[in-house]
Amino acid sequence: MAERKEKPTWVSGYHPADQNKNLEALAAMVEVLLPDYPVLTTDLSDSVSVVALAEQAFTIACSAVARGTLTYQWQKKTTGSYSNVSSATSATYTVASWAAEDEGTYRCVITNTLNNTTAITYSNECVATTAE
Repeated sequence: MAERKEKPTWVSGYHPADQNKNLEALAAMVEVLLPDYPVLTTDLSDSVSVVALAEQAFTIACSAVARGTLTYQWQKKTTGSYSNVSSATSATYTVASWAAEDEGTYRCVITNTLNNTTAITYSNECVATTAE
């Protein structure tokens, strides 16, 4: 859980120093209300060739965020648009036994949620094919 900061103090006055103090107080409040965007420290490669029946793991890593809760959703695109991969909700998605129908483009959607507000980052797209 995020550390609670001291409540910002508002100053009434028109002196530039007073206005700067109010801007700092406003910035402190915004910082508390909005989640950080997840930053990928380990991303997917552009492509991978997987031997049939082998295990294939797709893994990403995010730096820790100061505020909010991270969630992961892996997606696959074969033609057209991406679809969520059911039960693929961690930083690693593993295909236990690779088959031709597993071919496609994979990515992970990382969401940081705080106060019902989200900040979303997408991993690199990885084109996965079956090795000859």
